[in-house]
Amino acid sequence: MKRLLRPVMARRGFAIAALAQSLQYGSGLLLLPVVVRELSAPEVGLWYIFIAAQGLSAVVDFGFQPTIARYVSLAWSGASSFKSSDNTSKEISGPNLKLLANLLVASRKLYGILAFLLLAILGIVGAFYLIPLARSSGLDLTAVMTSWFLFSAATALGVYFLWIPALLLGSGRGAQNYTFLVLSRGSSALLGIAALLLGGGLIGLSAAFLGAQIIARVGGGIFLARLPLARATEIEAGRPQALLREIGPNAARLGLVGVGAFMITRLNVFVVSSFYGLTAAGSFSISLQMLMAVATIAQLPAQMSLSQIVAARVARNRDALSRIATRAVLSFLAIAVFGSIAVVWLAPHLLHALRSSVGPLPFPSMLLLAVVLVLEGNHSLHAFLITTANKVPFVVPALVSGVAVAVLVTLSCWLGLGIIGVIAAQGLAQAAYNNWKWPLMFWKELER
Repeated sequence: MKRLLRPVMARRGFAIAALAQSLQYGSGLLLLPVVVRELSAPEVGLWYIFIAAQGLSAVVDFGFQPTIARYVSLAWSGASSFKSSDNTSKEISGPNLKLLANLLVASRKLYGILAFLLLAILGIVGAFYLIPLARSSGLDLTAVMTSWFLFSAATALGVYFLWIPALLLGSGRGAQNYTFLVLSRGSSALLGIAALLLGGGLIGLSAAFLGAQIIARVGGGIFLARLPLARATEIEAGRPQALLREIGPNAARLGLVGVGAFMITRLNVFVVSSFYGLTAAGSFSISLQMLMAVATIAQLPAQMSLSQIVAARVARNRDALSRIATRAVLSFLAIAVFGSIAVVWLAPHLLHALRSSVGPLPFPSMLLLAVVLVLEGNHSLHAFLITTANKVPFVVPALVSGVAVAVLVTLSCWLGLGIIGVIAAQGLAQAAYNNWKWPLMFWKELER
């Protein structure tokens, strides 16, 4: 019976994973039609500033989640230590609940500290940034700050709960992890739509995001109750702190890449709103969101081929790897190029039909943004292919590029070059290195 049910369960797990990935990148698109219709132009711009600030979650995580998931996997497999030299000789049968208990305490403590720091940063820095912006746009200051603190609380809670997917993934509960993501993203979209349609405005939308975190935590608690964590209670003095010191260096490299990615993809929203106002930021953010959704969808064929790519690398089969990579790159280019053309052409008509308070960017700016994002997506795809060889050679370039984008974007605004200058600055910074470096590196490696 179990053998007969296995294919059904596998298909079910794949469907949940596909839904989770769709919601991961598409929940904002589900909200888009209601946001642009129910909120004023300055409020739309403000909401996208909120969303950009939410990107700090990935920065604050600093690569800890995948590292902790890997450590949970080791403890779950019975390892007595996270050092490879110890694992081979001191394995036990079944999960090492003692090690798992200490890791769980360390993880919750770590994410508690990170969540508190993020809440403090968002609360203090965000208030100083938003108060003059709200006043200059004629928005109600009380409503803006109430919305901001609700959204900040939701973002901080989301960071604290990151230990849940790390635990689920590390213990082999992939389907439950994706269900957790569905609960988080799906409920935020549905509650947000309901709040806007009921006239809740920014406050209702932010409260919906907070409610979604609570719903996801309840669901995560149900999944965790099925794990033998009740028996994982033996905590060694000083052991959680030692684990944190061990986890830190292993996570730092991925974390630095995340810092660079935030500066490249999110910081320009803050710069645009500071120089050109909330309405301009809204137009820029909506255009960016639609085009980035196309680039994200275009990368799915490569991500779905991950197991085949890894198998080809393990077998040292360069011909197979070349075929899979070529297919992935051509699929990306086809979807990204034609999808971007469709967005550039249809966005004005779509937003007009939705009676949007904010329009897309003018055609030249929109077209340039599409080109920049397709090139970025292409080099990101090749960077993904490079990491399948267990290499992360782009830590320093990601940071340098992030700083370069931040400086050039700010300079272009200071010189009064407009939003098209912001887009051109980002494109030039990426074209100087990343756009060509990672594709060239990947295909040269295949020739060796």
